[in-house]
Amino acid sequence: SNDPDLYHFCKQNNIPIFKNLSAHLSDLVSIDFDYLFSFDNQITLARDLFRLCKGRFINCHYGPLPSSAGFHSCYWAIMQQSQQYQITWHTMTSQKQTGHIIQRMDIPVDPLETTGSLIAKCHKCALITFRLLLRELKSIAALKEVEHSYHIDYKPKVINIPYHGFIHWSAHAKAIIQQFRALQFSPFNNPLTTLKICINQS
Repeated sequence: SNDPDLYHFCKQNNIPIFKNLSAHLSDLVSIDFDYLFSFDNQITLARDLFRLCKGRFINCHYGPLPSSAGFHSCYWAIMQQSQQYQITWHTMTSQKQTGHIIQRMDIPVDPLETTGSLIAKCHKCALITFRLLLRELKSIAALKEVEHSYHIDYKPKVINIPYHGFIHWSAHAKAIIQQFRALQFSPFNNPLTTLKICINQS
C-alpha cells in the first residue's frame, strides 16, 4: 500500500508493509502461507506472487461480479445510477477473469451516494464478510465454483472522464450532479480527477 496513514500504523506496530509488493517478492519466498487475502486491490499483481501461495488467493472485489470486473467499480456504479451494489469475495489465479465466486453481500445505494461514501460502505461490508469467510475456510465446500455463463465487461484502470472533469454547462443539471457525485472520492484518494469549472475571463 502507498497509503501514508496505513504505512505509519504498520511501522508503529511492527507489521510488515510494502509500498510495491512486486518489488519485494524475494522477501516473501521465505514465508510459509496457505492463504493470501486482498481487499479491493487496485494494482495488477505479479504472476510469481500466485505461485508463492500454497492454497488459495482470495480477493474482495468492491462490486458485483462479473458485471463490474476491473477497476474503479464504485465510480462506475454512480455513473450508471445503480440502486443496488455488492461486494464479491472470489478466488484468483494468474489468469485474469478466472476463479470461483465464494461470497457476496448486497449494499443499497442511496440517491445522493458518492463514490467515496460507497467505498466506505464496501470497507464495512468487507470486514463483516471477512469474519464469516474465515469460519468457512475449513470446509472445501466454501470454495466450490459457482457456474456462470456470461460476457465479462472488464473496466480498465485508465479511463476517459467526460470532458476531463470539467462541468459542461449545456448538460442537464442532474447529469452535472451525477458527475460531481461520481468524482467525489473523499475521504479517500481520488485516482481519476476532480470536478472542474472553466471560467471564460474574456
